Amino acid sequence: AKIKQAVMIGCVYMPTGHTTKKEVEKAFNQLKRDVKCFSKQGQVVVVGDYNARVGKSAFENDVVGQYGEEVLNARGQLMVEFLKPTNLAAVNGRYPSSEPQWTREDVCKGERSVLDYVVVPHEMLVLNSMVHVEGVDVGSSDHKLVWYEVPKVKVPKEKRRKIFKWRVEKLQDPEI
Repeated sequence: AKIKQAVMIGCVYMPTGHTTKKEVEKAFNQLKRDVKCFSKQGQVVVVGDYNARVGKSAFENDVVGQYGEEVLNARGQLMVEFLKPTNLAAVNGRYPSSEPQWTREDVCKGERSVLDYVVVPHEMLVLNSMVHVEGVDVGSSDHKLVWYEVPKVKVPKEKRRKIFKWRVEKLQDPEI
């Protein structure tokens, strides 16, 4: 595959459960405007904590994967409504597994959920990209580290930039 446009990567932290539905709708509407604006410059990838549970789809090429968790909550419905008109899709839950890739886990309460997503343009789903969820200790958060892996692609020479590889295993090193 070959990237023909710039790729804009954004990070979100959507409102938590202590906010009103109106505030959440406002945040998704602002994100939709931002995606449309940046889409004029290239492909948009938005990763982060959406604080939404989108459930799973019955269809292969839907905006959410077929192998996610069962729960679809009101915020998840808002996220699905955000994804459709922006031509974006969550990469999470696209590959068969015995259980969802839980991105949040509260061991004390026995709660697990998928709240953190990698969202890409629909056409990027065909690159056999994958979302990884790693149970490393990232401090006081009950969220897990989530990252997105895209197979090597050819980048035109005039747009080539230095690529950094994260050394995720170093996050567990207490001396860092």
